[in-house]
Amino acid sequence: MRLDGDEWTPWMPPSSHPSYKEFQQLRLQSLGQDYAQQKGLLDKLHEKNGEDVFVAAFNAIKSPDGKLFSYATWTDTTNSLLPKTDVLVLGRIGKVPAMVEWQKVVDVAGDLMEPLDIYPPRYRVREFPSEKQLKAMGGLLK
Repeated sequence: MRLDGDEWTPWMPPSSHPSYKEFQQLRLQSLGQDYAQQKGLLDKLHEKNGEDVFVAAFNAIKSPDGKLFSYATWTDTTNSLLPKTDVLVLGRIGKVPAMVEWQKVVDVAGDLMEPLDIYPPRYRVREFPSEKQLKAMGGLLK
């Protein structure tokens, strides 16, 4: 966070900064803790209310080239809450999952993602992208 005038705003150094990897690791650890706590509370709330909602987990990994990034899984479950991540893994039973950058998913299928007014941010999805949308997204892995 950085104090910008009278308000605190999220801040990350540019990826060229010598300490970028350390800041990224701290950011992902902090978000991971926040999302894990939130998921536990949301799961308890949905169980108490008898609601069938899949609350996707926030995950972070290091790629073979050393880049740290976050991801969540979006399956064809009809009512899900997705954390905001760097990448979404889109998967259906019997199909090969695709890893797609968050912004690309939003560009192609953002109309399926309803932002919730909570922190950390989550998005409600009630349907899975169509085959046409999945093809338009491409993927980081085929």
